Amino acid sequence: MNHNISGVAMSREGNLSRAQIERRRRQQHNRRVKAVHKEYRDMRRGKKQSKLSVLLVIASLIVVTCVTSFRSVSLNSKKKELDVTEQQLEIELSNAQQKKLDLEQQQKYMKTKKYIEDEAKAKLGLVYPDEIVIKPREE
Repeated sequence: MNHNISGVAMSREGNLSRAQIERRRRQQHNRRVKAVHKEYRDMRRGKKQSKLSVLLVIASLIVVTCVTSFRSVSLNSKKKELDVTEQQLEIELSNAQQKKLDLEQQQKYMKTKKYIEDEAKAKLGLVYPDEIVIKPREE
């Protein structure tokens, strides 16, 4: 094989001029540089995408944490309100039960002879024959 000045075999390049050979070398070099640059650019894009992915995950976690915290606070305040309401209802229930007992006792008393006598004396002014009524003086 014959070698020319550039070190490339004549059989590969044929009868090309030096300018054509140099142009081919520049084109090949440019292709290699572009390929390397493209790989680097793609690699950077991958890093950017992975950074973006990490940022999205972090942002999502922050949003989830905020929403969870807000709901927790609102649930705690709702629980406190319900606890207060429960205490009030328990007090009302206790009062209602006491009133029920009082009414049951009053109902039993109203069925006794003593109640009938007391009402006859108080409302009708009736007395037994052996009783003496003393009225206070009006001044």
